[in-house]
Amino acid sequence: MIMDTSLVVDNAGRLYEGFKLTLALVGLSAACAAIVTVPLVLGLRSNAWAPRAVSGAYVTFFRGSPLLAQLFLIYYGSGQFRPLLEYLGVWWLFRDAFFCSVLAFALNSAAYTAVLVKGAIDALPEGQWEAAAALGLGWFATLRKVILPQAIRVALPGYGNEIVLLTKASSITMAVT
Repeated sequence: MIMDTSLVVDNAGRLYEGFKLTLALVGLSAACAAIVTVPLVLGLRSNAWAPRAVSGAYVTFFRGSPLLAQLFLIYYGSGQFRPLLEYLGVWWLFRDAFFCSVLAFALNSAAYTAVLVKGAIDALPEGQWEAAAALGLGWFATLRKVILPQAIRVALPGYGNEIVLLTKASSITMAVT
């Protein structure tokens, strides 16, 4: 059986451009999601009810609604607020399909990643916190030097799956471009 590869060869340039665009979309989304994940995890692990409720509502909304609906809300819905967005100087972000896609993917991925990281931190033995306190480490130093290095090791396989899901979901951006 002989395969006809002329279609691929004829469109190799376009396929390469699409590959670069997908990598840019996934890379920017993952980087922005990582930034949003930190306060979400802190909120989810907080002892105070208000940050825990806000973070929980965020996670519930973004994990409970379809990514395509979120993308439509951000891209098509932001036009309703154009005067306000122009006044704030951020309309350039919301009028471009690429940046709306990055924002939607980042907000969605941050919700999933926050639950993943919270689970990884919760999976560590309580003795890690106690040992760090016995050494005289403060809360931030304990988190940075003891807890996060171990939690990252636990969360890394799940985070790899999240990147794969982001890459697969990047095809829905065609709905707004």
